[in-house]
Amino acid sequence: MIKWQDVQGPVVAARLGAAKNPGFANLVGTVGAYHFDASSEEELNMWLQIPHGIARYSSLKPHVHWTATDANTGNVRWGLEYTLWNYRKATTTSKTIYCLGAADLGGVGELINGFDTAIGDADNETLTDSTVIGCRFFRDATDAADTYASDAVPLFIDFHYQYEQDGSDTEIPIAHYVVDFS
Repeated sequence: MIKWQDVQGPVVAARLGAAKNPGFANLVGTVGAYHFDASSEEELNMWLQIPHGIARYSSLKPHVHWTATDANTGNVRWGLEYTLWNYRKATTTSKTIYCLGAADLGGVGELINGFDTAIGDADNETLTDSTVIGCRFFRDATDAADTYASDAVPLFIDFHYQYEQDGSDTEIPIAHYVVDFS
């Protein structure tokens, strides 16, 4: 039986880069989070591993849990650049997908928005047990669609996927689902 699960990307565990870093400030009380600026692109980097047991031909459906920082309304355009690393297969490209979320709660509160494309749906993208995904998550604040004039705070990024079993048949799966497109 195929079921759904998450690969989780905790934003506070993400790494800052050499530039384009969001500030870290209190959000509610003294609980802090990264604040992405309304006027410039800021980013975080993270690496994730697909759990053992992913269903054959499954894709990842990324979405972001986030919040506005005030009562202003508008849209936030989030971007996710990613690259897939499969066992013993060269990796040379990255792809970027986007989602647009409305800051419409009138204050701080959880919003969830899905990205426009699932990872694994594109040509020649194959997800297997233990695929590693490198991600650059960013606010595309300079795009005309981003109209929220205040900081936006990502709380969590997760990737839904389908799984067939609770784990792999071997301790170190060696990509038994790999499809060679060469």
